[in-house]
Amino acid sequence: MMYVIHSMNHRLSGMEAWVAQHQYLLARLTGWTLTPKDATDDRLGLLIEAFGTDLDRLIQYQMEHGASLVQAYALPTAVGRFDLTSVNVYHAVNESAPEGVLAFGHSKDRRPDLLQFKQSLGTLDPCGVPLVTMTLKGNSADDPHYFPAWQQMAATLGHRDFIFVGDCKMAALETRANIAQAGGIYLCPLPMTGHVPDQLDEWINQLPVEPEDLYLTGKKDGEIRKIGQGFEVEKVMTGVDEQGAIEWTERWMVVRSDRHAKKQQTGFLKRLEKAEKAVKAALPKATESRADWERRLNKILEEQGVNEFLTVHVQETTRTKKHYLRPGRPTAQTP
Repeated sequence: MMYVIHSMNHRLSGMEAWVAQHQYLLARLTGWTLTPKDATDDRLGLLIEAFGTDLDRLIQYQMEHGASLVQAYALPTAVGRFDLTSVNVYHAVNESAPEGVLAFGHSKDRRPDLLQFKQSLGTLDPCGVPLVTMTLKGNSADDPHYFPAWQQMAATLGHRDFIFVGDCKMAALETRANIAQAGGIYLCPLPMTGHVPDQLDEWINQLPVEPEDLYLTGKKDGEIRKIGQGFEVEKVMTGVDEQGAIEWTERWMVVRSDRHAKKQQTGFLKRLEKAEKAVKAALPKATESRADWERRLNKILEEQGVNEFLTVHVQETTRTKKHYLRPGRPTAQTP
């Protein structure tokens, strides 16, 4: 690890020369009798393999190493972040171990044909020092890994009084319940699924509390800017664990961003204008019935997402044209 940090190079082949250069210092720091041959790429490969096959040992090493970093550099421990991502690779399938680390699964890069693994990373904010990392199967779900990551980060920091920040996949009710029951603090966006959209509409249409202006201090100029409005509602949550029914209180924050709202308004007006032009240009076909033409126009509105704001009315008009059956100037009796 020291070689990787010092040389900013992850290749193992250069570590033997690095140990030879720092042999005296490393021996005094560790108390070990080290020789350059202890750092050959073969021995390092065996060491990495030992760490990779013993998950408990790897986690214990991460926790001890992370705790040392926090103590040595007096790192801030108020906020920790955790996320997972999938990595696609061109790799042959191991027939003897099809359930290995590399496995097919949902690809964020839209390449389900490639083997992939998932890499998790937990860091301290704002310094970005990694404390938790794990290589996981590519076909595994993200949800079950958040609570173990919080447990490992809490053990590394030596306390639970930190905000654990994650994405919407951390918002699984079981994950939130486990962290709350363990005395942790979490922050994540709620996905617009289940009862969340209905609850949000209810609060927006009938405000439970008066919204407050939100301000943010600029990182470069230090200027305080208004960024939007928001309000907070305390909501009692219920769940079930091994002991039975549990209950805890969450703070739900509903925020309106001025910049995001302006972006949405601009996009909506563009879609509205585009849909209106497309409807006016979509003339009826010679063989098209009134109902078919109306369905085609409504489909244009649905594709642009403005069908609730524009309405199509189709009227059928019959025009008659008089033709005389006899040549010459017609009279009143000419058919």
